[in-house]
Parts: sequence; structure tokens; C-alpha cells
Amino acid sequence: MKKGIILFLILIFSVCVAWSAYVREWRIPHITSAPEIDGIIEYEEWAGAFQTQEMLQTSPGNNTEPTEKTEVFMASDQDNIYIAARCYYQNIESMRLHHCSRDEMEDVDRIHIYLDSFHTRDKAYFFIVNPYGEQGDGIITGYHQMDFSNDIFFHSKGKTYEWGYTVEVAIPFNSIKYASGDEVAWGVLIRRYIPEKSEEVSSMVFDRGEVNYYKNFNKAFLSSVPSRGNLVLIPGVTGVTSSTEDLLDGGVYKEDDLSGEVNLIYEPTSQMTLKATYNPDYSTVESDLFQVDVNNRYPLFFEEKRPFFLEETNPFNGPINIYHTRAIVNPLWGAKISYNRGANAFFALAALDEDVPGERFGADGEEDALWGFTSYKYNFGADGDVRGSMSLRSFDGRINGVASVEANYRFENGFHTHHQAVWSRTETEEGDISSPAYYSEMTFDDDVWHFELNTLGVGPDFRADMGFIPETGFRRYYSINRMVARPGRDDIFFKFADISMSGYIKTDWGHSRRLETVFEPYITFCFDKNLRARITGEYKNEFFNGSFYRQRFNGFWVQSNTFRWIGGSLFWGRGKQLWYDAAAPEVCPFTHMEGDFSLRPNRMLQAFGRFIISRMEEKFKADIFGLGMKVQFNRTFWIRLEYQKMQVDMEDPSMPDRVEYYLYPLFVYQPNSLISLSTGYRYGHGETSLPLLPLEDSRSKGWFMKLSYTLDLI
Repeated sequence: MKKGIILFLILIFSVCVAWSAYVREWRIPHITSAPEIDGIIEYEEWAGAFQTQEMLQTSPGNNTEPTEKTEVFMASDQDNIYIAARCYYQNIESMRLHHCSRDEMEDVDRIHIYLDSFHTRDKAYFFIVNPYGEQGDGIITGYHQMDFSNDIFFHSKGKTYEWGYTVEVAIPFNSIKYASGDEVAWGVLIRRYIPEKSEEVSSMVFDRGEVNYYKNFNKAFLSSVPSRGNLVLIPGVTGVTSSTEDLLDGGVYKEDDLSGEVNLIYEPTSQMTLKATYNPDYSTVESDLFQVDVNNRYPLFFEEKRPFFLEETNPFNGPINIYHTRAIVNPLWGAKISYNRGANAFFALAALDEDVPGERFGADGEEDALWGFTSYKYNFGADGDVRGSMSLRSFDGRINGVASVEANYRFENGFHTHHQAVWSRTETEEGDISSPAYYSEMTFDDDVWHFELNTLGVGPDFRADMGFIPETGFRRYYSINRMVARPGRDDIFFKFADISMSGYIKTDWGHSRRLETVFEPYITFCFDKNLRARITGEYKNEFFNGSFYRQRFNGFWVQSNTFRWIGGSLFWGRGKQLWYDAAAPEVCPFTHMEGDFSLRPNRMLQAFGRFIISRMEEKFKADIFGLGMKVQFNRTFWIRLEYQKMQVDMEDPSMPDRVEYYLYPLFVYQPNSLISLSTGYRYGHGETSLPLLPLEDSRSKGWFMKLSYTLDLI
């Protein structure tokens, strides 16, 4: 009996010692001799760095022993943070290895580096490197919500061996915002993803029930982190030659334009950044994907892609969106400032939009519009924050102003509360109008359960012209209950099932009429070998044009990246949906299918495609098809070819049919961090017609070229 007790105590002590090894604080030394970033880890170069092999499998295992060994090195000097990793692989032939576009590395073995550089535990930078040294990066917010929109300059190289691969990374202090000083605390997390085994490996014990994701980071102390100034000037030139041909009247309209732009970045300290731009080009390189825009009650949402408006400090992400910079269409100039120090974060932006049509704001004519936004956030330790924000739009002397107050708090027992109160005031030709909006949420999370209750209300006269508010004049009450069921073993094909039931009730602002009742069950299955499947349902009773209409929709989704050379997803659903015609609304059979695929026959070539097929019986047919190919010769030069087509056929002969498509080859050359050259060709065709009566038929084509050069003045 005594021997048993002694052995039990020894076991408990051993577990505690092993556990504590993973939660200890890291000490990141300041080195005087920087390692060469060539992908070859020389132990002599990294001898003065922090080193660890203590990694845990956090998925599918729950803090268990990983199947592959990973060694991590980390250090810093006056200019950079240095990270290196030796990643072993027992069966190198099965390791997923190919060239990747920036930020597109879902199906390749890779290393993730997370830096909570202010140790506020509410957001972090992330850097991704594959065995070729190719990069992904961005900002992580919320519970592992990864925003890839920011491109952060850093150095990385990789090298493959018969036993695995190595990567070396140098992140310049000038590329990020951070807390500086002696023995300054950052949050650091190193993760390795092994897609062949659906495995995630982490440098820290992961608590799946922890509401605050950033508490799963290692606490790292860095010595002598500098607070230094930075001044960068980025001039650029864009040349466009294009022609548009009206196929109805035979007219040809040509345009040749050569314009310059200037971007200025000034960072007086590591906590403050000022950016300004004049005459920027925003529409040359990136294009929005086609979306089905038939029979939608509310406007479609398009993500921001333009570099100047992407803000790495995440100035606003409230559920009532008063800050969506896609509202700024054609800016002549823009300026913004961001500041982070301790518990305080401040952000402000101003921009002048040229020749805005007044009909957007219920006015006449065409004038310049002035846009502005400001936000101040205060963090109460790691688990709470409060934020005040304001947005403004001024057009022809009339103003739309919006004020917002948010509060978040995460309790230790798994509860999280989030509240937002908003008020808007708009000057119109008929007089001033104002209205409130609000959001309130309470959630509970642990390793198995998720419960959520929230309420959202938007007043009938609420307007946020700088935001994205798809609907006004309603109140909504929403609930979701989820359970995650896992098997007792990690070595079987089935990994977990996510079972959910959610629903909401929506009324008008005065609670005098019920507008919608919705119930949505679903179940998701996750299997080994990167295979997932989901069964979904939606049952809706909707009030429209004086009557209630019952609708239903059931679907099945499957996603697979089981094989190294091909992957993709497919969704199919069928049900009955309301045709939103004020004169003759009707519930009609509706079918929707969409999918995507990625094909990699070798390490340089990638082919990809997507399709959407929507059918409403006796109403419309909408098809979207896209196909692309990318050849990446190395990290500095790649070619992309894309084709997209959208066709909408209306069954009602009085409603116009549409066909749109474009062909888009793009060549990108970036020999180093200072020079970027993009050139390409666009060919597009758009046709809108009624039977026997073409309404619009045009064809456009043209070349473009954009060259920019970075001058590091300080």
C-alpha cells in the first residue's frame, strides 16, 4: 500500500514537473553577432539563442506527445527578432512540400510564429514560413481569427534535408509595432502544422476551454528592445492603356494614363505610426470575386484589399460595423495615425474622396466627400477592454456622424460578455435624423460546450455611411448551443463531431410585428487525413410585403485535403426560398451548389477553380465560374492567369439577362524588399439584354503596369 502511494506521488510530481516545463517563462537573449538567414542552422551561429525542444501535440491530441520532433531557437539584437526551427520528419517522402503564394499555405508543412508584441493578450502578429522560406503573415484577433490582409516585411529562408527541413527568420523591429525597453514582456507562440497527419504542434500547453486564446502563449522577456525612429518614402508610378468598345453603337473610347503616387510612413517610436498617401492607385492589381446578386434583400459585403486602408492594429471590429473603408471609393489623399502604449491604443484616419455621386447620400450633384474615423481603446488587463469610436462623412456641407462605445470582458469560468451601444445623426435636405443601435452578448465556452445569447437592434433612422449596415429598423434575439464530442483515443480515423442548434427571432423596432423566426441545426464531422463533412439545415418563417412565408433549406458540405496534389470543397443544398418581388412574392424550389479545388501537379504549378450554381424554379438561373493557374518560379517571380464568368438568365421576359466575364493575366517581379513590379492585361465583356432588345453590350481591354520603390530615409 505504501509503495503504491509513493509511486502515485512520484507520478503526480513527474507530471507537475513536465507540465511546468511548458508553462515557464522564456528568456530571449540579446545577441551581438547576428545569424545569417540562409536556411542553414549552424549551432555555432545560434549558440547564444534561447533553445527548446519542448513541444506538445495540441490537435488532434490534447497536449500529448507529438509524432515528429521540432527544435526552436530565438534571439534578438538592435535590428531584428530571430527565430529558427529544425523540423524532423520520419517519412520524408510523404511530407507535403511545394511552392506557395503568399498567405496560401493551408496544405503544406509549415511553421507559425505568433508575437503579442505589447503583451495585451487581445491581438498578435503572425508569420508563416514553409520549407522553401516562402511567407504568410497578418494579424490574429479574437479566438484565432487570422486576418491575412496585411503584408509585413521580414526575411526568411528554408532548406530541405533527408530528415526534414529547417527555416530561419529575421523580423525587423521596423516592420512591427511593439513595447520596448529592458526586460520587456511579449507573448510568443511557436506552432508547427503537419497537414499529412492533421497534426498541430505547439510550444505551450493549450487549454481548449480557455476563452482568451492569447493566454495559451508563452510569456517571453526580451532584453534591450530598442525604441527607434523610422521614415520610409515609397514613390510609385502606374501606367494604363485601355479601350472600351460599345458593341451597340460601334463607339470606341480609349484611355492612356500615366500617374504617380507617393506614400510616406513615419514611426517616431516603436509605439506610434503615421502614414500618408497622395493620388494612390487602388484598382489595378486586385479584383473582387463575382457574387450572386440576384434576389438579395440586403447588399453584398466586399472585403477591403487596398494596402493603405489595411490597419494592422485592428482599430475596429465591433458587431455593428461603423468602419468599412470600401465606402471610400476614389481617394485623392489619405492620412492615419496609430498609437499603442501599455493599456492604451489610439487610431485615427482621414481621407478625401473625389467626385462622389450625391445619390449615395440622398443628395443631388457630384462633390468631394471627406471621411474620418477615430478610436480609443483601454485594456483592463488580459481579459477586459473598453473602446470609444466615432466615424464621420461630410458631403456638400451635410454630415453623417456615428458614435460607438464597446465593452468586453472574459471571466475565468469560461463566460464572456460583449456589449456595444451606437448612436447616429445625419443631416439631410429634409432635416436632421438620428437613431440608436445596440448589441449585447453573453457566451460560455469550455472544452465541450458553447452557449451563446445575444441581442441586436438597429433603429429605423440609423445611418453609418462609413460602415456596413445592411438593414435598419429591427431587433433580433439569437441563441446558439453547441457540443463537441470527441472519442477517447487520438489514433482512430474519427476525430470529433460538432453538434449545433441555433435560432433567432427578429421583430420590427417597436416590437409590434414579428419579422423572422429561424431555426438552424447542423453537425460537423472531422476525420483524419484533413477530411471534414457537415450537414446543415435552415427553417425560416419570414414576414414580407404583408404576409408570412415558410422557407426551408438543407445542405451537405464536404472538404478534403487528403492528398498532397489535390484538395477542395463542395456544398450542395436544396429547399424552398422566397422570391422577393413586392408585386408577386412567392416561395419557390431553390437549389444551390458551390465548390472550389486546388491542383498541384508539381512544386511550381498550381491550378485552381471555383463555381457557384443557383437555381430558383421559374425565376432565374445564375452561374459563376472561375478558373486560374499560377506558376511560381521562385520567391521573387510568378505568373498568374485568371478567368471569371457570371451569367444570369431570368425566366421573366421583362427582366434583363446578364453576362459578364474577364480574362486576367498578371506578372509579378519582386527581386528584393525595395522594388515591386506588376504588369498584366485585362479583357472583359459585359452584356445586359432583354429578348430581341440588347440594352448594353460592351467590351474592354487594356494593359497596366505598376512600379514602386521603397526609400528607407531613417
